[in-house]
Amino acid sequence: MLSADEFEATFTTIDKDGDGLITADEITAMLAAMGQPLSNDAASTMLGFIDADGDGKVTRDELKAYLEKA
Repeated sequence: MLSADEFEATFTTIDKDGDGLITADEITAMLAAMGQPLSNDAASTMLGFIDADGDGKVTRDELKAYLEKA
């Protein structure tokens, strides 16, 4: 499990626009920068497992809850 600081650093790295939400576009961009291209549809599907309220975006709380279950 990540420490609180590691979790925040990871979330902030993915959340490029700093709005407190992770979107499929941000996941796609992050993975492309790492040399692991992923389609926006695949990223949306991936986020769907974490997105508890179904708004298409992942909050810090949703990600924490998901990671605690994993």
